[in-house]
Amino acid sequence: MRRDPLAGATAGRLRGALLGDAPELRDLRRQLIERTGGTPLFLEESVRALADAGALSGRPGAYRLAGPVDAGQIPSSVHAVIAARIDRLPVLQKSVLQTAAVIGQDVPVELLAAIADLDAESLHDVLGALQAAELLYQTRLLPAPEYTFKHALTHRVAYESVLRERRRALHRRLLDIIETRYADRLDEHVERLAHHALGAEERPQAVQYLYRSATKALQRSAHTQALRYLQQGLASIGSLPDARERSRRELDYHKAVGVAMMAAKGWAAEEVLDAYTRARALAEELGDERELFIALRGEGQYRMIRGQSDIARRLGERCLGLAARSKRVEVRLETHHLFWTNSFFMGAYAEALAHCAEGVSLYRAERDHALTFLYSGHDPGVCCRSFTALIECLSGRADRALATCRDTLALAQRLGHPLTTAIACYACSLAHVLRGEPDAVQGWAERVIEISENYLLPLTLGQGILHAGWALAQLGELEQGIARMREGMARLRATGARMDTLYFGALLGEALGRAGAPKDGLVEVERALAAAERDGARFQVSEMLRVKGELLAVQSASNLAEAQACLRAAVATADAQGAQLPRLRAALALARLLLRKGGAAKARKALQPAYAAIAEGRDTADFRAAAALLAELGQR
Repeated sequence: MRRDPLAGATAGRLRGALLGDAPELRDLRRQLIERTGGTPLFLEESVRALADAGALSGRPGAYRLAGPVDAGQIPSSVHAVIAARIDRLPVLQKSVLQTAAVIGQDVPVELLAAIADLDAESLHDVLGALQAAELLYQTRLLPAPEYTFKHALTHRVAYESVLRERRRALHRRLLDIIETRYADRLDEHVERLAHHALGAEERPQAVQYLYRSATKALQRSAHTQALRYLQQGLASIGSLPDARERSRRELDYHKAVGVAMMAAKGWAAEEVLDAYTRARALAEELGDERELFIALRGEGQYRMIRGQSDIARRLGERCLGLAARSKRVEVRLETHHLFWTNSFFMGAYAEALAHCAEGVSLYRAERDHALTFLYSGHDPGVCCRSFTALIECLSGRADRALATCRDTLALAQRLGHPLTTAIACYACSLAHVLRGEPDAVQGWAERVIEISENYLLPLTLGQGILHAGWALAQLGELEQGIARMREGMARLRATGARMDTLYFGALLGEALGRAGAPKDGLVEVERALAAAERDGARFQVSEMLRVKGELLAVQSASNLAEAQACLRAAVATADAQGAQLPRLRAALALARLLLRKGGAAKARKALQPAYAAIAEGRDTADFRAAAALLAELGQR
């Protein structure tokens, strides 16, 4: 953790606590502040170094000068302070400290005893002396004692003071000891094994243990740490002697990089494409269809979130061909997974729902949750249920959608995987956006934001912020809501994601219209419609047309004919997609426009069929508004 230098008064208090207030220390106190710049570790280590060198006598907080101190006795950097302190240690203490540094920043006494070549009593005495010198401190007594270096820099300086050949030999010994002692539970020690294999320059073992360490990190959602292990492993793979084994290992690494990057950078990040492009080439080189399926599936997800729906569909069709030759359930399930997401964002809701139904039928949590870490970074069972809920909402079964959301969230909570839980909460939030319920959206969006911030998930964080902004705008906080929506969209675009930005671009345009800027709103809507047309991304295109029609009508009376054409297109598009809730919303806007022009009968004719098609969700604001308008029209 970064620790900035202390301010003058605070640095003075620390200096006084370390040195004391003896009058003869006045010049030394000034020199210490000048030399250390108020950096706490530097200041503390400098005082300790002067005491070790005999320039100070007494105890911490009550030192006296033992002789004159000139500026040259105060080291110029904290690194130099620590190095000088280590160099002045008695030979045995220095040797044990250096050996401990090779083990790592955390030092199990059991491992230290195995390579320190000391009896238990002597080692205990040396560790006590190093703790008294404040270089190590005991962090655990039971079930097995363990020490830790006082500071990461202390560990680094001690490690660097060990000659390379001795360091390498110690790493080799430690690697052998851990593999032998913990042969029945190596998974508990793979991170330490990877560290020692690298230090021993044993590349094949390093590649093996780094991959296993990355896998463990992925399973606990430590994506950045997983990527560090994977990058270290990829740097070592070139040294493997067998070409085919090298390709196989590299393929495993790139698949894992793809999954880790989906969480760490977002599914549409360029790093995701790079990983799967290389994986695809390696799978083709190896002639392995199962591995080729995984690579194509990963690239397909990237293309879909990137907004390249047609390319994603072509990749999906290749996956479909591979799945037809495979008997593996996971291949069938993940093929449907790719299709239900892509079909949804292309606006083919019935097709997406059919793939979701296949996913629900095939999925078994105890068997298939592991696919999370092989394919897309999130659980396929939660994903298919999330999309089922959204399609139910769009198709006019808005109450059933909420029940499906509850089931989805329950499954996600049982699985306990953060990104999967964020997706389930996002689905709940979006379902309430579709239902037009900003109060509920606020709560779900905040849950998405909290999970995403805790686990560094940039894509779902952008989605949560975008939803929270929409809710604020709907609740009348237009300036703040618009700012949050813009922030969310910027965050999503930074990940490469396009799908959410199209629909919410239109909703941003709607909020701008309410804020008195319909011209700016139209710019946002036109941008969204152009991108949807270009990319074949027809999710909620009827809503984009509705918002455009309403903004045109607000902007000028001369636009009413064009506005009416947009609203009729919105109704027709929603009807063709089977999207009954958006159809009702568009029909309601059209009926209001027709009524404004004096056509009460036409307004009733436009609204009645869309109203009658809604079987559920009669408590939504749109349904109540439609009912009220029809009642008013019936009296005319």
